[in-house]
Amino acid sequence: MPIHCASPVVPSSKGRFHEIDSLVTGHAFGIHNEFGRLLDERAYQAALASRCRSSGLVVESEFRIRVQFEDFLKDYFVDLLIEAGTPVEVKAAEKLSAAHRAQMMNYLFGLDVRHGTLLNFRPASVEREFVSTTHTRSTRGAWSWHPPSSAGHCAEVQGLQAALAAILEDWGALLEVSLYREALIHFTGGAERVLRPVSLNFGGGLAGEQTLALITEDIALAVTGVTRSPGAMRDHLQRLLRLTNLRSILWVNFNQALVGFEELFR
Repeated sequence: MPIHCASPVVPSSKGRFHEIDSLVTGHAFGIHNEFGRLLDERAYQAALASRCRSSGLVVESEFRIRVQFEDFLKDYFVDLLIEAGTPVEVKAAEKLSAAHRAQMMNYLFGLDVRHGTLLNFRPASVEREFVSTTHTRSTRGAWSWHPPSSAGHCAEVQGLQAALAAILEDWGALLEVSLYREALIHFTGGAERVLRPVSLNFGGGLAGEQTLALITEDIALAVTGVTRSPGAMRDHLQRLLRLTNLRSILWVNFNQALVGFEELFR
């Protein structure tokens, strides 16, 4: 899979991860006690990197993970990579959220490691969470889908279907959904051409506009990551479709390693 790390990654065993985490968390509490909870994330990140290095740990700041397919690429940057295999993300938020956990999970998949730590310095006491996965690059490659027959589809839909299959073959599943969406938009003409305002009509008149990804003049693309009640998302997409003059919405849904590909009509 064309996921490239800035330098070799050496996954830590569970025991070694907890040893490293204990040292890093100790430094985090020390920084919090000394400097308080009102600094920016970058300041906490720099202070934590400095103290970890001073205690003998090997630390790489802003460690780059590059995901690439043909001429599309996207870089991600892990706040701290400790001892070549333990990612640490530093936050200064009211509380850790599902978005923070998803971000770390994406990094675990990119690094092909099992464990990472989230540290949040904004609360009255440092908030710490472990994020773990059992997936490897091999298991992420075991994605599945049942694409509809391309018969009757226009060339643009057939091309998008082929691009999605090739991307999944290269990257596997389970990376963040926005990455797949960006790649599909790139390969259907790029954001400047694809992202366009669409008129919304109800009550007998124009109700405004909404920006959608259009792969043709009358077919929109929706990429989601619904794992519970996908039927509800289908219903909402069709409600949106009925407010437009579009012919259909091509819906790609990432439900873990099961990828849905469906064209919804008015």
